[in-house]
Amino acid sequence: MHIIGLTGGIGSGKSTIARTLVRRGYTVYLCDEEAKRIVVEDVVVRAQIEDLLGAEVFVDNIYQPSVVLRKLANDPSLLEHLNAIIHPAVLEDIRAASKRGKAEDLLFVESAILYESGVAQVCEYVAAVVAPESVRLARVLKRDPNRNEAEVRRCINRQMTDEELVRCADMVLENDGVQSIDLLVDRLLGNIHS
Repeated sequence: MHIIGLTGGIGSGKSTIARTLVRRGYTVYLCDEEAKRIVVEDVVVRAQIEDLLGAEVFVDNIYQPSVVLRKLANDPSLLEHLNAIIHPAVLEDIRAASKRGKAEDLLFVESAILYESGVAQVCEYVAAVVAPESVRLARVLKRDPNRNEAEVRRCINRQMTDEELVRCADMVLENDGVQSIDLLVDRLLGNIHS
């Protein structure tokens, strides 16, 4: 399978593009969702996380993100160690997933931190989804009314900027809400197949 990276910051619309690809019959690997599965199912990863953060991060076999966030807030250096456990496991899982399809098939890998996690290294092609910050803010606040603007801005500021993504990616999809998602997906598929 050919591995195609799909990245972009919070509110850029990369998940909407990913859902459209799934609707069209493509396989999409959602890094956030798969990481949550791996943390629970992979006994080695789970043991390493328990060693790092304590057994209380799992209660009745359920991962406790709130406990993890509290521990990370108290000691931010733990995040680097946690990422060093989870990111390689996700990378190996992507490699395994890519071997399950036919050689000519496409496997889209969706991740906000495609470059930071090292996942971009296995991608033959990367598309970055970008959008103006005002559009991103509006999208996130609409889908998650429990968040406030300051929180979302902090999240945006922790991620790669659109300018950095544009420099790194093979293709840029401008998702400012003017073009339809289907048109953006058509452009993406056209570039990959050309």
